[in-house]
Amino acid sequence: MPMSNVSMQNTTMLDWRQTVDMCWQSENKAKQCLSASMEGMESIRRCNFPVDMGSKTCDQHATIRYHFDAETMTCLPFKYAGCGGNANNFYSKSECTNECLPKKYIANMRPDCGNRKVVMERDGTFDTIMLGKSCDHQFCPLGAECHRGAYFAYCCH
Repeated sequence: MPMSNVSMQNTTMLDWRQTVDMCWQSENKAKQCLSASMEGMESIRRCNFPVDMGSKTCDQHATIRYHFDAETMTCLPFKYAGCGGNANNFYSKSECTNECLPKKYIANMRPDCGNRKVVMERDGTFDTIMLGKSCDHQFCPLGAECHRGAYFAYCCH
């Protein structure tokens, strides 16, 4: 289920604020806190730029890169011309994910069912984890138990 840019920014901003608050409460010096908070703010901006494939008049080799799409909260591939573009440009999907997705969101993509199995659903040619917005939506199949994660609900059987 896609989230709006505003939702993504608020979620990321909340994580960033919590980090800055913890920094100020620790024994770190103010300069170190300011540096950490500015780095966090830069990540937020970087991840919300629109995809930019770079300059068409570039003499570099084109490569596949990844950008963060705030609407779907996913890192997606694109063909980068080799020069130009913007900061929402990552060498790998994992680099993009680590930079742009809140850690709680990433953890929710690996649900823990203990000794039970996560319910999967067929999405075209591959299986994906069956996720819902809330257990209240009663989306789990008969016999499966719904669990609430930080961002999504998931089913175990």
